Amino acid sequence: MPSDAAAGVESGQFSDIEDLTASIHLARVTGQIIEKVYTRKKHVETFLQREQRLLLSLKQWMQALPKHLRLRPDGITPKHIISLHLQFNQCVMLATRPVLLHALIELQDIRDPAAGWKNRDNVPQAVVTLSEACIQAGRHSHSLIVNEWINGSLPMFGYFYSQYLFSSALVLIISSLLPFGNLSDLGLFETAIEILRSMSTHGNLAAAEFYANLDRIKQCLGEKCTRSTSDVHSSTEQQIPRHTISDVGAIQFGPDIAGGNALSTTDHPFPSTAMASGFTTEMAFQEPTMQEFLALSDIDLGPLDPTGIPVGDADATNAYSLWTE
Repeated sequence: MPSDAAAGVESGQFSDIEDLTASIHLARVTGQIIEKVYTRKKHVETFLQREQRLLLSLKQWMQALPKHLRLRPDGITPKHIISLHLQFNQCVMLATRPVLLHALIELQDIRDPAAGWKNRDNVPQAVVTLSEACIQAGRHSHSLIVNEWINGSLPMFGYFYSQYLFSSALVLIISSLLPFGNLSDLGLFETAIEILRSMSTHGNLAAAEFYANLDRIKQCLGEKCTRSTSDVHSSTEQQIPRHTISDVGAIQFGPDIAGGNALSTTDHPFPSTAMASGFTTEMAFQEPTMQEFLALSDIDLGPLDPTGIPVGDADATNAYSLWTE
């Protein structure tokens, strides 16, 4: 691991060693996730056993994170710390989103009496637990990036921020379609599209590709997406989570101008940085169902394997390529 620089004037010219070390450890976990979840090699452990070990590694990483590298709910958090937590959220989504996709595919077959889960009560608890962790990570990344956008500190030409926003948007649109998700996440999805569109118009080539992919997803959803947006606006019972951004219908994005994002809000302003920072993905590991999942023995972990979804035709292949971003 990197070592501390010599004390004195020279030490101020180097990056925070603990930040570099934390990022390296997180990169190692990312490598394990790719190997244990996204490769086709045979594994002795079941899928859920591998998931449990990966999530335990992420939990231990967060617990070992030094205090000065945690998000600051009572002040402005430095960008390198925000980037570190976005990287962590990306790891959580990378580890759990195959389960989220599995839930979407199974629950979309509810109308067919011969296929899929009949109702939410029949959804395995492990699927709900891992899906909710994925959704929580997506919401947190979304809120961090939107607050950077509002503060005028979003790297308009940066690759990773556009990738993180794209990944969270995919998770949020699926959340809006699931019974244990939240319909209001569709509004967050729309916000992500608008930010990526703005980054694209500035000349960010990665954001342009991500924006095109999300726009295609929106077109594929078609009537369902339009109907859900209408439901978000008209429902008086649907409550937007305290840690999420307000409905996109209350936001107007204008042409970007020098020195600002030309963003205005009406009745529902974006939450402050302090509010967004007050919610962390670490909370997902504190949920009773997640603690129970992480405490299960190998015998209790079932044979669920959402990675066995067949990918045959061209449309399915294109959809899968989007999912692996």
